[in-house]
Amino acid sequence: MGNQLSSLFPERRLMSTATRNTLSSICHTPRVLGIFAHNESSRISRCIDSLIRSQLPEPMSCFVLVNGCTDDTVAVARHKARHLPWIKVEEIGRGGKSNAWNVYIHELAPAADTYFFLDGDCTVSPRALQGLEQTLQSNSGLNAVTALPKRLVSSAGVLRRAMLTSPGLAGNLYALPGHFVARIRSSNVRLPDGCIGDDSMVGALACWNLDPTSDWNTDRIGACREAEFAYDTILATSVHDPLFYYRRRIRYSIRHFQNRLLGEVLARDGLGAMPRAIQQLYTRAALDGLRPRSTPTDALFDRIALHRMRLEGVAT
Repeated sequence: MGNQLSSLFPERRLMSTATRNTLSSICHTPRVLGIFAHNESSRISRCIDSLIRSQLPEPMSCFVLVNGCTDDTVAVARHKARHLPWIKVEEIGRGGKSNAWNVYIHELAPAADTYFFLDGDCTVSPRALQGLEQTLQSNSGLNAVTALPKRLVSSAGVLRRAMLTSPGLAGNLYALPGHFVARIRSSNVRLPDGCIGDDSMVGALACWNLDPTSDWNTDRIGACREAEFAYDTILATSVHDPLFYYRRRIRYSIRHFQNRLLGEVLARDGLGAMPRAIQQLYTRAALDGLRPRSTPTDALFDRIALHRMRLEGVAT
């Protein structure tokens, strides 16, 4: 399968000389962390501060993946990391977390026992990364482990209980074991460009054990109570940016439909059917088969999302 997937997913980005030097100097590390940041100049410092306070396991390598920014996130992150040699700030011109995820996994991160993934607008609890790592080490059958949202608002409590009952990945903070990432790399599995639900896709790959035609097993994802993250809620952010809620809800609707399309294709045709870009699935026939959900608020944003997807879709 590896050769087949390699032909489907050619290299998309050449590494810089500095990046190649970084990888050549670090053949293997116990753990590596990727922080994903898009226009997070007001939040990236507190994210890094929370890591410093959290008693990080050592040694630790960290890449701040600044992608497609139009603000000064790069400058803020580099200033913050100037006295922290374990942090490297990598600027990726093209935006999108899925693309940044591919760069992190396939180009930047050295071979490691544990890979951490953290959103740049989040803060982490003390010993969060240790908890994630220990959960993976205590259960070799896990392909992923997720952190949980802090109980700051009632909705976080609801989500927390749901994740403990039937774990799914929270893209805010999670970890993958080295053996699972090694298989992702050897098969050259890449998330589609433009895929909004990167955490949903990674969680699905974990549950499928990289075989979408096999049984779905949520026992392959663990949840760590000790590992918590905090972030600004949609409503809190919308106080300062009223359009934020509108934009975010449309993205949630697009993610909902993308997951539908991608899940159906992979379950039917296997991992080799993973598109290079998610828009390849926006065919007229596929989009005509999608319907807005029944709840009034979802239905409103679902209709807007479907309209946008049709504008981006292919003609067939």
